[in-house]
Amino acid sequence: MRTTMLVAIVALAFAAPAIAGKGGPSGGGQLTATISFAGTNAAAPLSASGPVAFNVTRSAPDSTVYWVYNYCWDGSGNLLSTEAYPVLWGSWDSLTGTTYPYVFTLSGTHCEALVTVKPSTAQPLKGAVLDYTVG
Repeated sequence: MRTTMLVAIVALAFAAPAIAGKGGPSGGGQLTATISFAGTNAAAPLSASGPVAFNVTRSAPDSTVYWVYNYCWDGSGNLLSTEAYPVLWGSWDSLTGTTYPYVFTLSGTHCEALVTVKPSTAQPLKGAVLDYTVG
């Protein structure tokens, strides 16, 4: 019994990183995404005021957890805030998701929102960066 459990635990420990390490959807392609303000279909307007949420469209449905990071700076380039929330999908195979009901608080003069699958490094996915002013 102990040997069977140990083998199962070791198998799971080595299987999970292999699946996550693919870096792409089924078939091995590169993950891409786009980001826009929630409630719009395009990245414009490139100005926002008050709390915002974001829509994310991904290239392929899979079990990857997507995150949106939002950074805001003042006019002198000082970082004022950093927030990150997961993207919520309607179902596992949805291509469009949202950060809502999580909303980002804006500060300073300009912000940048990006989509990542690596929350510890906040490396943006290709095509998934939105720069905008606060006004």
